[in-house]
Amino acid sequence: MELDPKLPAYSTGDPTSFAYPTARERWPIIITQAIDDVYRTVGVSDDGEKSAEGKKILAELAQLKYEVQHDRALTPIRDDGYADVAGYNKELEQLSPLTWLKAPWLFTECYLFRRMSTSFTLSTRWKTYDVFARQKIKTFRSSRPAVLELAARYKDLVTQLRTKSSTTPHDPDADRLLFAEMCEVCLWGNATDLSLLTSLTYEDIQKLQGSEARLAAEKNILVNDLPAVHEHLLAAKNDPAKKNKERRVDIVLDNAGFELYVDLVLAGDEDVLQGKTPVGLSEKEVGELEFLFAEWSRFHAEGMLMMRPNRAWTGPGSFWRLPEEEKEVVGDFKEAELVVFKGDLNYRKLVGDVAWDATTPFTEAIGPLGPGSGVNVLALRTCKADVVVGLKSGEDEKLKAMEGGGGDSGARKWAWNGKWAVVSFSKGT
Repeated sequence: MELDPKLPAYSTGDPTSFAYPTARERWPIIITQAIDDVYRTVGVSDDGEKSAEGKKILAELAQLKYEVQHDRALTPIRDDGYADVAGYNKELEQLSPLTWLKAPWLFTECYLFRRMSTSFTLSTRWKTYDVFARQKIKTFRSSRPAVLELAARYKDLVTQLRTKSSTTPHDPDADRLLFAEMCEVCLWGNATDLSLLTSLTYEDIQKLQGSEARLAAEKNILVNDLPAVHEHLLAAKNDPAKKNKERRVDIVLDNAGFELYVDLVLAGDEDVLQGKTPVGLSEKEVGELEFLFAEWSRFHAEGMLMMRPNRAWTGPGSFWRLPEEEKEVVGDFKEAELVVFKGDLNYRKLVGDVAWDATTPFTEAIGPLGPGSGVNVLALRTCKADVVVGLKSGEDEKLKAMEGGGGDSGARKWAWNGKWAVVSFSKGT
């Protein structure tokens, strides 16, 4: 806590913050969906011990929902053997007394999911159970049009690049446009954040994806540092001192489902989508998906893609703490040409989820990860929370004045629904 920015944190007790309806409406829905999922699994289980444990988990989730809805005190995380338990409980003690509906939003949201996971990790038969798996798969299948479009687009691009004649003049403008398009695909892929699906229909999900939606939404990118990022990466590529050295881009991932799929289109992986692709495909569509899977397999086999899980990303605090508390992670980041932080929660953690003035430079708001840190940071974020930085003077007021933007209420409602985005870059080297 002492390493975080010294500004007021957004709170579940503030009626002008999105934290307020999140704690009172969205969190109970999320817990209810988890209860329904476990109940369905228990109902089809023929394992007596698993069924008994499942009923205990159901009771714990129901108790958690009751505590949230009745503004009860947050209780220490039970020790399930993971190293982050001590950090959560130490911070809880420092923040106490703390109740669900009068608490720092960032800490409490992270605590909620950590508390839910403990009911599973302390069991025997449910230890690795993903209570959100059904929802992830359903959402991914709902994204079929965008999945197929991206697969086709990716195959066309790779094929063109590989068959291009060596005598064909290099087109730097085309490279720049391609880079921007792929990054924007990743940016707007996050518009299907699972935590917002409590109010989205199938048609809404499809409208948030696909090329026409991307073009229409381009005007809604309030801060767009992609040209500077492209120049930074191009300079690294052309640097004679780095000619025979590894050049790496790290991505701090957000959610699974379509969001992860678009990240993998940019990066590459092998096995995430096995068994989860839509059925009823044409031969052409099958070929395009198989091409994409083959590319991911090659990237993985050749060491061009590595996955490095770390509980630092699901901890209770901001990323201002990383240089002190996760020295190895930050040291690894310094070896990368760029570190891409995906999604709303990672953005909130980068800037501390505190009440910055909207015109505060991004480079200032990320504190010790900013200029001079040795870490080159790119945040791809569709706005689904209060905090936002890097806007032009008067931009926040203009957006608030729009219909549904918050007006004079004190609430930054325009930033709650994923319609607007920021692409923010900090050169740390």
